[in-house]
Amino acid sequence: MYFSLESEFVEIRVDFATLKSRLVNHINKRINNGEFTERGLARLLGISQPQVHNVLKGARKLSCEVGDRILVKLDVSLLDLIADQPRTEN
Repeated sequence: MYFSLESEFVEIRVDFATLKSRLVNHINKRINNGEFTERGLARLLGISQPQVHNVLKGARKLSCEVGDRILVKLDVSLLDLIADQPRTEN
């Protein structure tokens, strides 16, 4: 018996602004789940708690440097952030 497998090509489009937004949302979810506090995250990242608070609330932009530190310290990959992206078929 033969089986035919068809590959479905799915295109995922994501820009840097979306990745930054998803990273902030990811952090907020983890704080809300009680994994850590803003203060604990600030200590881990080596920045002030008010800076973390302002980034999470959108009053301050997430810099690339801090974003990279978050990815490393919290073991989050860009693929984790893309995974929630709605997929569009060609």
